[in-house]
Amino acid sequence: MTKVLDRLRSGVTPRNPGPLQNLLFSWAAKRDKVERLPFAQELLLESINERPCLNRKDRTESLDWGAKKFQTAMEKLEQDGFIETQTIAKGSGRPSAYLVLTDKGYSYLKRLRVTEQRLHGSLIHHCTMVKLAQLFKARGYRTRLNHKVTPKLIVDVLCERGDERLVLEVVASDNARRDAEKCASLAEKVAWVHLVTTTRELFDHYVAKLAAELPKTARAKVQVSFLDDLLASES
Repeated sequence: MTKVLDRLRSGVTPRNPGPLQNLLFSWAAKRDKVERLPFAQELLLESINERPCLNRKDRTESLDWGAKKFQTAMEKLEQDGFIETQTIAKGSGRPSAYLVLTDKGYSYLKRLRVTEQRLHGSLIHHCTMVKLAQLFKARGYRTRLNHKVTPKLIVDVLCERGDERLVLEVVASDNARRDAEKCASLAEKVAWVHLVTTTRELFDHYVAKLAAELPKTARAKVQVSFLDDLLASES
C-alpha cells in the first residue's frame, strides 16, 4: 500500500503558490497604502498644524527654507485643497497673510497619525487667545485655553495665580448681549473678567454698550481692553 501511495505522489506536480501569494500581497499593499505627499509639503502641513499663528514670512524663516521652496510647496497644497490663505489686518499697515489647514489637510495629517490641533474659532480669535495666554503666563499666571469653568460654560483663557482666578474673553465680532450674559455668569465664579477686542471699533462699541447690558452686580468685575493697547503696555 505504501509503495502505491509513493507512486501516486511522484506523479503529482505541486501547486505553485507564487501567483496567489503575489495577488494577496498586492491587495494588502493597496489596502493599507497611504498616498504620501512630497516631504516638503508634509513638513509645511505639520508646521501649520503646530504653529498656526505664524504669518507666511515668519513661517518661511522658521522652516529655514528659501522663498522658492516655500512658494512651490504652498501653491501645490493650496491647489490641491489642503490649505488656504487668510489675511489679518494689522493696524494701519499692510495685512499679514497666514496659512490655514482645511478639513482635507487635517484629514491627511490624521492618516499619518499626527494629532490635529484645530483652531478655537476663527484664526484671529485663536491667535488672540494664544497671545493673551502668553502675556498672562509671563505675568506669573497658569493659563488654560478653551477651558470649561462649568460643564456648559467654556472660556477662552482661564488664568490662575494662587487663589486668584480670572478669565480672558476674546471679542472678534459684535456679540455684546451674549457676552454680557456670559460675563454675568462668570462674575459669580471668578475674581474678574477681561474682554479683549481685536479692533478699536469693537472696543468703542463694547465700552458704550456693555454697561447697559450688564447687571450692576457684575459691572465691577468686568473690564474691556483693546488688544493692541494691552500688548503695548507690556513692551
